[in-house]
Amino acid sequence: MKAVLFVILMLTLISTDNLCCSQAPFIQISTQTDTICEGEDLGFSLIIQDCPLVGQVQWYINGAVVANESDCVFNSSFFNQNDILSATLACTLAVDSIITLTSVSAPIQVHSFILDAGPDLFIDSGQVANFLANGTAESYLWSPPFLVLSSTNLLTTAQPTETTTFTLKGVLSNCVKFDYVTVFVKGTFKIPNTFSPNSDGLNETWVIPGIENYPENAMVILNRFGHELYKSSPYTIGNSWTGNYNDKPLPEGVYFYILDLGQDKGIRKGTISIIR
Repeated sequence: MKAVLFVILMLTLISTDNLCCSQAPFIQISTQTDTICEGEDLGFSLIIQDCPLVGQVQWYINGAVVANESDCVFNSSFFNQNDILSATLACTLAVDSIITLTSVSAPIQVHSFILDAGPDLFIDSGQVANFLANGTAESYLWSPPFLVLSSTNLLTTAQPTETTTFTLKGVLSNCVKFDYVTVFVKGTFKIPNTFSPNSDGLNETWVIPGIENYPENAMVILNRFGHELYKSSPYTIGNSWTGNYNDKPLPEGVYFYILDLGQDKGIRKGTISIIR
């Protein structure tokens, strides 16, 4: 009788030890790195242990659901600095026994920096284009390098002879970005200094060839005393000056103009002569 009781006691101890030492189900988010460049794809996988039957997996970024992945893998290229990824898993232990497991990643480090090659530029042939770039990178490189004054300075100049698109490369912590700016080169912009409104049908108005390339221009024409004779914004071929003031012809002579090309493209000043 004592022997039987001893065996029952031993079996009870073995059963209790196995219950105490069994592993509880858990999950863990795994990734090769938590530091990436902006826009770089980053992949995560979910390590699952001691879950007899795996159910639905949900992925979250900063608490917002972003995916339901049945293969326990998540990839994204839209992480921002200090984003936190988390995942939940429905684990079925037995009939009517389902638990939810959760794992949270460390804050994701995203190397991000500003790189802006600036707005497109419009110049006349022979003019210099001053780039209006902005950036917070460690180093820069303009290309084509032979067309710029300094290929490694963020703010530089160029004097292309034809319309050219320039590439700006920025590097920070081995992360690379590119941006682009186009310099549009127009034909030489010449403003005629005479016209002859004498009713012979030739050169009757002061036409400025190429003025249509400056749609936000503003023109003012003055006499030698500074009195305003004509004003137009914009000045176009269609409304070009006829040499009149208050619908009356002005006498032959020299007059003065101020032409603002608009959009910070410069101001032109000079004289215009009426010949009758």
